[in-house]
Parts: sequence; C-alpha cells; structure tokens
Amino acid sequence: MSIFPYCYIGDMEAMSDRDISMETTRHYRYLAKRVLDKLHSGHVDAFFASDRTEALSRVANLIHEKASIGIADSITLHQIGFFDWLANQKNHQVFNPFVWDDEGHPIYTHDERFELMRKALTADVFVASSNAITLKGELISVDGYGNRVAPTIFGPNKVILVIGANKIVRDVEAGLARVRDICAPLNVIRHVEKHHTEYMKDLPCANTGFCANCESPARVCRKTVIISGQSPEFFAGKEEGLSVVLVGESLGI
Repeated sequence: MSIFPYCYIGDMEAMSDRDISMETTRHYRYLAKRVLDKLHSGHVDAFFASDRTEALSRVANLIHEKASIGIADSITLHQIGFFDWLANQKNHQVFNPFVWDDEGHPIYTHDERFELMRKALTADVFVASSNAITLKGELISVDGYGNRVAPTIFGPNKVILVIGANKIVRDVEAGLARVRDICAPLNVIRHVEKHHTEYMKDLPCANTGFCANCESPARVCRKTVIISGQSPEFFAGKEEGLSVVLVGESLGI
C-alpha cells in the first residue's frame, strides 16, 4: 500500500475553501515521493514522516542508546520537539552550542560555543536541517561559521537531516534563491530580535528583508554545501551515513 494515498475528507469544514490543509498535504506528498525516489537512488537513507510527531519518532529510532550527539541551530528541531525529547534522555552526551537563557542570551561564552561546535564534528550522531532540497534530491545548506555544514560532509558516524516539505525546490538555483530571500533574512532577524546578536543588526537583509550580496564579515551565508548523494558503502539500512527525514508539513525557515 502506498504511503502517499489519495485522501478524502468528509468533514464539511475541512472541505471549505477557507481551509486548504487537504490540498497542501496532498501537494507535499506528491513532491516528497519524487524527492525520496531521488534520495534513494543516490544511496541516501530517506524516510517520509507525515507530521512532526512521526518525524520525532523517526529521528529517535535512528539514534542508538549511548550515542554522543552534536546539534546545529535549527528551528525545525525545536518544532518537532527534538530538544524536549533530548532533555528526557539520560544516556547521551550532547554537544549543543545553541542554548539560550530565559531572555534569549547564549549561556555559553564565545570560546565555549566554538569548542562545542568542534566536538560536534566528531560526535557519533549529528542532527540538523537543511535550507532547501531539490526535486533531484540535492541538499542545500548555507552557514556563517560552517559548524552546521561541515559535519554533514564528514566527521560524525551518523548524520540526520530533518526537512519540512516547504523546503522542496525545483533545482539548485531555486534553492540558493530560497536561502538569499527567505532563510538568511529571517534567521538574521531572529538572532537580532530574540538572541540579541548585535553584530548582525546592520546587515542589509535584517533591515530590508532581501539579500544585497553584501560583503559584511557578519553575514550568515559565507559557506555553502550541496550534497547530491553519498558513497554506496553508507547505503540505507546501516547505522552509519546520511539519513533524511522528509516531513509532510511546513517546518523551519
């Protein structure tokens, strides 16, 4: 039986034109099916999760009991409840540089954060998201420091990327445009407003909402990684290598 069934909804309110959740769900499933086929052909262990609850279950099942875990800054991981799940686990050593106090300030010093970033590079498992994924299964991630993109290439034994279907784009060009026009501006505004990151407040994208191709040392788009598959020796079914959990709802930035 297909995991992408044609859905019928009997509830009259759901059938109203005020609610397009049915259409959105179906559209995301169509796109996800195409992307998953491409990921599998590129030797990437890939799964579909219908919603954030199933996504969290998928991620939890991919992490063995005593694994050390490296984490990147990720709205998606917050939204699926990963950090809440992790707080209830007792057997994992966690390297998470992005922990904030109640007012949004980082609890670690600059040096402590970078040390945690370095340790995440060699954790047993690294968990993050990507900025975009193409219909050909190409994963596009852009960073300021490189702490998120570097471990996705090499280092941890296991990499898990959780990606909302809203991040599916036609091709690499569209993915990079998504980073410039959506991901970078929103993330800069988030860090300025919620995490008091003063050095970002004068970036053009923070003030106009659009990329200006600036050359500021504070920009968050200095390092780009595009993954178009992995070596067959890390093929699906093994504990090692790259796994993608593609979620059939809108998640992250």
